[in-house]
Amino acid sequence: MKYQFKKLAAAIALTVPVSLTEIALARGIKNQIPVTQKERQYEFICKFAKAATTPSSKNSNSAEIRDNPKTLRIQGKDLVVTPIFDSTEASAASSATNGNKKRKADFSSLKQFYAMSSNNATIEELHKIAKELESTNQVEYCEFIPKYTPPPADIAPLSTDYSAYQDHIQPDPGIDVTYARSLGLTGSNVTIADIEYDWNLDHEDLVDQNVSFGTERTPIDNPSHGTGVIGILVAGDNGYGMTGTVPNAEVIVFTEMRGRGIAIIRAIEALSPGDIIILEMQRGGPQTPGSIEETNFPGESFVPADYDAVIWQLVNVATDLGIHVIATAGNGNVDLDHSLYDDYRARGDNGSIMVGAGSSTALHNKLSVSTYGSPIHLQGWGENVWTLGTGDLAKFGDDDNQAYTHSFNGTSSAAPIVASAVALVQDYAETFLGRDISPLEMRTLLIETGIAQGEGGLIGPLPNIRAAIERLSEEISSGNICDGINEYPNWTAQDWPGGPYNHANALDKMVYQGGLYEANWYTSSVPGSDPSWLSLGACATSPTAN
Repeated sequence: MKYQFKKLAAAIALTVPVSLTEIALARGIKNQIPVTQKERQYEFICKFAKAATTPSSKNSNSAEIRDNPKTLRIQGKDLVVTPIFDSTEASAASSATNGNKKRKADFSSLKQFYAMSSNNATIEELHKIAKELESTNQVEYCEFIPKYTPPPADIAPLSTDYSAYQDHIQPDPGIDVTYARSLGLTGSNVTIADIEYDWNLDHEDLVDQNVSFGTERTPIDNPSHGTGVIGILVAGDNGYGMTGTVPNAEVIVFTEMRGRGIAIIRAIEALSPGDIIILEMQRGGPQTPGSIEETNFPGESFVPADYDAVIWQLVNVATDLGIHVIATAGNGNVDLDHSLYDDYRARGDNGSIMVGAGSSTALHNKLSVSTYGSPIHLQGWGENVWTLGTGDLAKFGDDDNQAYTHSFNGTSSAAPIVASAVALVQDYAETFLGRDISPLEMRTLLIETGIAQGEGGLIGPLPNIRAAIERLSEEISSGNICDGINEYPNWTAQDWPGGPYNHANALDKMVYQGGLYEANWYTSSVPGSDPSWLSLGACATSPTAN
């Protein structure tokens, strides 16, 4: 069998989405060309063997057809052979990521994929050509992929689109997710681990999302709680039901039913710096005046999960690794500044963002159920949150997979709302600044740019995504991330007013040997020499700076 290659005077344009290549990579099997239909249009793709020579010459390398479109004449038909990735794109792709932004992947095999098209062949003829190409040792396999597959559809009966009612995404009194969306931010650079009890991942608004179990599921009678939490985050942007604040983020769920500590450890192992853990857990602690008694344990009220020392230490491990931990304060109306919690406060700062429950109004008052006090950093909506599960708003077809609520409440709803702000601000930093934000920097940023709390015990401000991003955008305009930063040993802090500058405090930044470092706590060591420092990267001009 002899083929003739020649340059095509007018090449037929053919657009191939990246997902197509991923599908082709996944199949990788000869003699499994799918059945095609006259009524549909297809992308015709072939993967050439890695060491294949061009059919026109046994001595020429297949790279000859990788730089320019060529034509292949077979069975009396001219086929345009076009590399899907040219050499420049393939080189760039080889250093890209494959879903987890920190784990590198080898994309060199993309150079072997070619789009085949013809202006004078029917789909039946192309099918025969594909089989003939597969019969050679130069082609690993060919594939036909429909050019259009309908997006995920609402299962019957049709569900209402409630996204217009999700006011927590709006500017004040919401957290202004809409501003992040205007910048194209959807959480695609962030992975979120939710640790709690159970979830219904078969819900119609989750089934097509990037959500998975990180530990074996332990079903309980009502998984609506977990479903509501991750629904706030990643409900599909699909024209029905709800829409998540970060619909393109990855979510991994870890059940605490097999041990809270184990769940946190598994989450840490699965994540990278800049990712997020949500601790949707509370625990019983001593009652303080006015607190709400826990029904099952008389004399106790709900407080943060890290009241347990082991949980506190594991949270500290996670934040030291650059993972943001968003923790619920608990629905006990407990005063954490009471003397009964002196020992808890004396542990110091484990780097988490502790979240209280605030009102859904512009007053941003503390809700009566929320635990409060100086260990609480930020608030989220603790009432009137529209999300998935329960069915008190609607349960279409009496189906749990089509259940929705407009009253997800308490610190349970507050935590994923704050996590949404963290994810979108982190997404901005990854996209526009090319760096991660440390947990302590993130917490300080959201507190300083947040919307002030109203009445009630201390639960902190509500995040304001726009204000936080605008603060970070100053990095871009400055051109160099190290501009204006002290260089070691020009210390930033004093032990007492009027004393010598001899150390750095937590969140202080310093430049050392061309790198930017941030102090995790009080330190006088050389930047980067021990865990008291976090590296923020080289002092290079931001790629988006003018």
